[in-house]
Amino acid sequence: MTTTTARLRASTSTTRRRGSTLAPRASTTGSFDYTALVGAVTEIKSLATPAKVDVAAQPDAHTLVLGMRGMDGKRSVRVSWHPEASYVAMSASPPRLGKDEQLSFGEAANAILRGKVLLDARAHAAWERVCRLSFGDRPGGEVSHEILCEVMGRYSNAFLLDANGDEVLACGYQVGEKQTSVRRLAIGYAYSPPPPAPGIDPDSVDEGVDAWKDLLVRVAGTTDDGEESEVHRCLVRAFRGVSPTLAKSLIRCAGLQNGVRISGVSDGDWSALYDEFQRWMRSVKSPSIDDASWCEDFGQLLLHSSSATSPLPPAGDLSESGGPIGTLFGAVFGEAGEKDVFDRERARILQSVRARLKKLESKGAGFLKQLEAASGHEEIQARADAIMAYVYNYKPGASELETQDSNT
Repeated sequence: MTTTTARLRASTSTTRRRGSTLAPRASTTGSFDYTALVGAVTEIKSLATPAKVDVAAQPDAHTLVLGMRGMDGKRSVRVSWHPEASYVAMSASPPRLGKDEQLSFGEAANAILRGKVLLDARAHAAWERVCRLSFGDRPGGEVSHEILCEVMGRYSNAFLLDANGDEVLACGYQVGEKQTSVRRLAIGYAYSPPPPAPGIDPDSVDEGVDAWKDLLVRVAGTTDDGEESEVHRCLVRAFRGVSPTLAKSLIRCAGLQNGVRISGVSDGDWSALYDEFQRWMRSVKSPSIDDASWCEDFGQLLLHSSSATSPLPPAGDLSESGGPIGTLFGAVFGEAGEKDVFDRERARILQSVRARLKKLESKGAGFLKQLEAASGHEEIQARADAIMAYVYNYKPGASELETQDSNT
């Protein structure tokens, strides 16, 4: 059987721009995977450390924004554990919130971290979507507290930990014994990391393209309809830190067709895909935000350039929108946070309206009861007047009193 070449001769991705700002298409769904996390924490470490925390604000149930001051001006970092749009990146300045608008996690973070200095930002463990933000009393000093964010879809969460990174001081939401039998995540308990993702480390296969290809062929299975597995699914199954959108983007950058199956890849295509995989692996091991690019077709951030991606525009005013990576993810995921704020305000207003309607209904029922009780009051008043007018006819011990009817 002869294999067919799946290389695209002219496969480039176009990117819409508004002025100098990268504007993802409305249909693009961003992916915040391990590659995006490495890029985001690299940008934070490069542009926002060291910086003193002025305020920690929680504008909605899934977002914490740190407003800070650095040597070069204001900086902000957004930590989101939204079930559909979780990410960590530089951002615009935090909103001003009143005391009654702060939620519990933001209130605790503000009380503990205000006045502290952001010392470092890094991935918690290689190939895992967990990041750490470290804080101390002074630049170059010891770490006193840490914010840890697990970017894991609907299981995403954020934690404020003590100096040793052991005790949970506050968290986005608590996970009790009834919710999990694996690890309990609650205030006062020790933090334990999530179980490692399936697959092997991408850098553990270093015998060359043939060994790398053999691994993908071994993990390839068949789909429900009996078809051979697609290459991007094999990449996701084989390696930790490789998301579906990253796998598709690497395949596109290597010049292969989207959805190509194992048997449809030629030897030349395997070499091109292996080289692209190696470029990606080097980029996450030695990241540089200057090399960051965006594959809009799949909503994937890469830390190396390619003909199938578009470079990010240079950073503008860091105090207004954050760095280029933070600006990008703010545009991609920003609507999720805004929707949460809208839903929260809508729920608050509806609750207030329902409470007021219930109170008005109670008052209306009370008035109706009074009206029912007052029915026939003219007759009762006439009888009372007659009794008072003929009270001189009353005999002690009598149960009746004879009066004259004045209405006839």
